[in-house]
Amino acid sequence: MSPGSAQSEKGSATHLVSTLYPGDLLDGRYRIATAIAQGGMSTVYAAIDTRLDREVAVKVMDSALAHDTTFRTRFEREARAVARLSHPSLVNVFDQGVDTTLIEERRGAHSAENSDDSAEELVFLVMELVQGGSLRELLRERGPMPPHAVVAVMKPVLTALAVAHSTGMIHRDLKPDNVLIGEDHDVKLADFGLVRAIGTSTDTSHGQVIGTAAYLSPEQVQGKHLTQASDVYSAGVLMFELMTGTTPFNGTNPIDTATARLHNDVPLPSTLAEGIPQEFDDIVATACHQDPEQRYVDGQEFLEDLLEVAEELEIPPFKVPVPRHSRVAEALSRADFGERKSWDDASMATRTLTIPSEDQEPDSDDAQDPPAGDPYERYETRQWVAPTPQQDTAAAPAASPAPLAQPHQPVPAQAPVPPSPRPANAPASRPLTNRSTARTVVWLLVVIALVVSMALGAWWLTSGRYGEVPSVLGMDRVAATSSLEQEGFHTTVTEQYSDDVPLGAVIKTEPPFGHRVLQGSDVVMLVSLGQPIVPELNEEETAASYISRLNRLTLNGATGDDEYSDSVPSGSIVRVEPSPGTAVKTQSSVTVHVSKGPQPIEVPDVAGESESSASAAIQDAGLKVDKVKEEEGGSVEPGHVIRTDPPAGTRLSKGDKVTVYVSGEATVPFVLGMTGEYAKKKLKEQGFKVDIDGKKSGIVYSQSPGPMSKTSKGATVTIKTL
Repeated sequence: MSPGSAQSEKGSATHLVSTLYPGDLLDGRYRIATAIAQGGMSTVYAAIDTRLDREVAVKVMDSALAHDTTFRTRFEREARAVARLSHPSLVNVFDQGVDTTLIEERRGAHSAENSDDSAEELVFLVMELVQGGSLRELLRERGPMPPHAVVAVMKPVLTALAVAHSTGMIHRDLKPDNVLIGEDHDVKLADFGLVRAIGTSTDTSHGQVIGTAAYLSPEQVQGKHLTQASDVYSAGVLMFELMTGTTPFNGTNPIDTATARLHNDVPLPSTLAEGIPQEFDDIVATACHQDPEQRYVDGQEFLEDLLEVAEELEIPPFKVPVPRHSRVAEALSRADFGERKSWDDASMATRTLTIPSEDQEPDSDDAQDPPAGDPYERYETRQWVAPTPQQDTAAAPAASPAPLAQPHQPVPAQAPVPPSPRPANAPASRPLTNRSTARTVVWLLVVIALVVSMALGAWWLTSGRYGEVPSVLGMDRVAATSSLEQEGFHTTVTEQYSDDVPLGAVIKTEPPFGHRVLQGSDVVMLVSLGQPIVPELNEEETAASYISRLNRLTLNGATGDDEYSDSVPSGSIVRVEPSPGTAVKTQSSVTVHVSKGPQPIEVPDVAGESESSASAAIQDAGLKVDKVKEEEGGSVEPGHVIRTDPPAGTRLSKGDKVTVYVSGEATVPFVLGMTGEYAKKKLKEQGFKVDIDGKKSGIVYSQSPGPMSKTSKGATVTIKTL
């Protein structure tokens, strides 16, 4: 947001205190050099600490927050807590305070009619000035990182988290914008405690979730109590983005992006990018588990696991490159101010500052393309030099990546001109009379002008400020927006599925057509998304997750009968009616069928059949013959099936294996002439059962089956004795 728009929204008095200019002396100590970043809640300035003669970054909070007593109290408490932390991987906090001096000076430089009598204060935080850029800028320049660069970034980030977590602090808004890279290639984590100062202990102040949607943990989205494990989840998302170049969940709006993590697990990075070790997948899966109890406890445990994996994989050390096209450096390079000692109030009173907007590209002469090949293998180091009239390069803790403001040049105060003394011998004024026709006409015109002015003013106060909402129903979005803006209204767009209004056309407005409202007010346009389309199935998506998506598309999702499938695993969606890609009316029913897996097959009863016949029957049923084993068959003919394992009637899946047991073949030994007792012993040794007809001491004169005949193993041999 530019200073001009800020002024129109907050009024001129607020504008006087919401922007600092080069040369302003904050709190009698910090000389403002230039604005380097601006977000929704604060503006960051490069400044000089005049007491210690060092460069610092000054973050000035938005005036709306400064007026909040609860915020002020929490901000001061959190600032003191963060200031006690000291580590090379953390952006140091030097000071915090409230300034009212600049307000009084600013009011003295403007006329009383443009001033505001209400109390205004500047709440600020003084931090280390990191001389480089942000991790966000590095990712934009060079894209996803190889494993050695990922470790080089995550190690200091997790170290900073571990230091803060050891004191009980939680960051709550970990993202690439808050990770800074110095000119010495050191990586530092910024903005600890600021999110807590703005939100409540659970980040749900006034029903709003505090944080950046893409990096929120599930418990942040649900407004639950936060622990250090919440930062662990955000750090896992950060590591995911470093490897893939994107965040795991990207909805059409922040709400969809935030809620997606409540129903879906973070995908493995290796499914989106090549060259990612399995161990890195495991780390992200642990850090981004939906259940906080299943994640790393804190940054220290996360760090230890990462370092252990890096050692196992023999990942080499690496210096993190400094962003080449930092917007902060660009802002500083455009600033025009002299040596520090010349920064007095008189010389800085009329300095002008130009800051690039969000979408402004660096000058073509200065911009350099990233190096060819692997963008993380070669890079140039740059040395930061203190601001001079010839060169101004620096970076500061990143604010939100909103467009930077261009502060207006302040109007220097002018001393009132004293009235000229009247000469002692000046002639007395002639008394006015009504005899002059010309003067009478003049006075009449003045009176008429006053009456007309008063009438116009009354008209403006009563109806002149109002405009009539034009009819834009059925127009496309672009034409409707243009029509409303021509009538002096701002537009806000919401979308809704519709069976009757074509895609992209306006369904209705709020306020409706014909209503008279203040010009400059917001008119909400409800734009048609057309008829909903049955969505495609995502890989491994559950029925519950798919039905939830259907409901968001104004469709009524329901589960139908489960179906057998040889190709779709049990529990996964096998079929949707109507099929994905079909346009249907709103509130239509969509039936989801879940797979029961392959249809079970009963083991056929092949007892008594030959081995070949039994094997064919088993294979025809969709099963496989695993082994064929012989065993005593008794009365079963040799080579024929005795039984199967699993037994007949057992329900198996297609392709399961079955063992077939067949009756073995044996030769009956010669026992004629032997005693019955000796013959029985010999037959049993061969695996036969024996039936003696006569005395055991008698001589065998008959045997059945006969000597040397073939029969089943374990068959019964009958002998007769005399």
